[in-house]
Order: sequence, then C-alpha cells, then structure tokens
Amino acid sequence: MISITNAAKEPHITPLQDSMWHRGMAGIDSCVFNFFENFAAEVSSNNSVKIRSGIGMIQGRYFCVEPSTYDEVTIANGTQGEKRKDLIVCRWTVDEEQKVQSGDWVVIQGTPTTGTPAAPSYTAGDLDAGDLIADMPFYEVTLDGINVIGVAQKFTSLGGIKKVMNIPSNALKFLTGNGNGDTPTNWGKAGAGMTYISTEGILTNQPMKYGWLLNYTAGGSVVAQQFVGLDGNSPVWYRSGNSSGWYPGSNGWIRSQDDNWGAGGLCVLQLTNNTGTWSTSGGTVTPVKIAYQSGGILKDNGDSTFTTKKACKVKVSGSMIILPADSNAWCTLRCELRKGGTQLAIASSANYVGNTDIVPFSEDIVNLSAGDTIRLHAYATAANKLRLGAPTTVSLQIL
Repeated sequence: MISITNAAKEPHITPLQDSMWHRGMAGIDSCVFNFFENFAAEVSSNNSVKIRSGIGMIQGRYFCVEPSTYDEVTIANGTQGEKRKDLIVCRWTVDEEQKVQSGDWVVIQGTPTTGTPAAPSYTAGDLDAGDLIADMPFYEVTLDGINVIGVAQKFTSLGGIKKVMNIPSNALKFLTGNGNGDTPTNWGKAGAGMTYISTEGILTNQPMKYGWLLNYTAGGSVVAQQFVGLDGNSPVWYRSGNSSGWYPGSNGWIRSQDDNWGAGGLCVLQLTNNTGTWSTSGGTVTPVKIAYQSGGILKDNGDSTFTTKKACKVKVSGSMIILPADSNAWCTLRCELRKGGTQLAIASSANYVGNTDIVPFSEDIVNLSAGDTIRLHAYATAANKLRLGAPTTVSLQIL
C-alpha cells in the first residue's frame, strides 16, 4: 500500500495518484464539469474558434480556461468546392526527460472531399500505461468550401460530484397552501433535490396527497419535476416550467402512463389521516378517499363507501400502515377490503407490534358487478393498542 495524503520529507504525490483520486470521485475518466461556461465554442471567423471558460479532466488530469477569459484556436483555410471536418482536441503531453506534463488545444485537420467528409483520427493514448500523448476530442468543426458551417460538441459533461439530496425544509417556506408560491421560480431557488409531500393542496393541482417530489434544475427558474406516489401501482406525474409559469399542458401535471393503464383502468383508495384507536367490537369503516382513478371504476358515496360503476375483474394490491400506541402492543390488526359482506382482500398484522409497520394486502383477483358497495374495514383484537395509519393504500387494477 502507498500512502498518498500524508506528510513526507519531500514531494511524493504523483500525477498518476492524483488522477486516480479525481477519477474515483467523478466516476469517469474524461469529462467537462458543468461549471463556468463549459468551454463553450464560438465561431469568430472562418479561421478562428474561441473556447470560453471551463474546467475539464482528461484521464484524471485537470485543465481549465479561467473565468472571464477565452482561448482561440486557428482553423486552416477551407477549399472551394470541397468539404472538410477538423477535430479540436485537448492534447495532454508528457515530457519524461524534463518531468513536465502539459495540456494544449490542438486542431487535427481532416481530409477535404467533394463527398461526405469524415472526422480525422486522434491519439486516445493511455497516460497511466506510460503513453506520452493523449487526446480528448472537444469539437468537430465542419467546413463547406471556405466557410465554417458547424461546430459539434464531442465531450461528455458532468453535473458535478453530488447526489440527489433532500431539499432543506427552510428552502420550501414558499409552499403556503392552495398552490400559493408553487412556481418554477421558487423551485429554482430551492435547488435540485427531492422532498416528501404529505400536505394536500400545497402544490398546484396536486396529483396525490402523499408522494416524493423530485426537482431538477440547473439554477434559475427553469425546472422539471416528477411526483412519485407512495403506492407502487400509482403512475408517475411530471411537469416543467420557467419564469413565466408552468408550461401549458403541465400546469395540471402529465402522467407517465395513459388513462387505460392495464387493460381498463386503475383506482387507488387511500387513508388520508391517521385514524383513532380501534375497539374490539365489530371494527369500523375506514375513512378512505379516491386518491387517483382512471377508467371510471368507482363512485365515491361521500361516507368512505364506494359503488362500482360497471362490472369488471380487478386485481387488488396495496399495503396497511400500523401505528402502535406503545412499544408493547400485544394485539392483531386486520384490515379488509369488502364487497358488501364479502371479503375481497386482507392485510393482517402479527400478534405483537412494537413499532410502526407496513403489511401488504393479499393480491387477489376478484369479480365486481355494477352497483356493488366497496369499503375498507378494520378490526383489532384489543382496545387502545393499534390504529391504522396514513397512507394505507388499496389499488384496484382492471384486468
């Protein structure tokens, strides 16, 4: 083993060791980091291309064009009646005799042709293996006659060494309810990341009460978002916008799946508030709502019961959330999806529940008739021990 980050009597960290660290952090050998102007190319004439500021890495070796400056590379004259492709590369050169390494812009000139031009070859090189030259392609320049008609990016951009993180709660104070403050500009200021949504109505046309919201932004007010419902059968919604507001069509969110998910539709019933403690006598109807529906399966009767609109075969799935009153809850909690007096699917806890738990419903396939009454019913074997928690969810998928 070789110690790298340690005190020594003389300089001891080599370019190879440094490059290993850089590549390990970035997860890639060569790239341009999404910072400053990203080495933006600007055609200043048919013989000149400016390369703006940026920071990049070739096989773990860093190089840059400093902010508020630019480099300029020369493009050889084109030929009337012929086309050509040139390649602008970052060339890393190793001078073993002088113990010097350096990076420079090099234009590799292509071969003129009256047909379709091809980009010239370059020296990939392997600096770790001892090669003295390595090229990293940056731009492919196309000439038609004497005119530069195109500059195409060839490098890979990397957004930085960071993972998706939770957006701090203090950055979301603009979410005040009823969609107020829910603007692309405010989300742009909040930054990229994710947050858990558990309050109904804080987003404009909020798809579901409970879910994860992923916010994508590179800064400013241009954002794109995904809303992922907690139930595994729920679709994913998305929207995007800028300083003028949410784009037309995405103001009400757009689902990633169409209305005929499965063969005929989907209905998601969800408990939206934690219920009271269950007694032992007969249980109670659970106060659930339709969180999402397509295909017109159920009608909400307004009393936590639902009427089927049409005859259909459905697959039942979902999960029950159990909240114990204390850490010593010797009790069984059972939640049933019922059609009248008939059990359609069931989720049942163990006899002992010491912590919040999630229990899946049995995945049953059942036949429904038009006019059937559907409800969620819960029972406990002891009083004041367990209660049903949000977001207990049951999904009915038409087959």
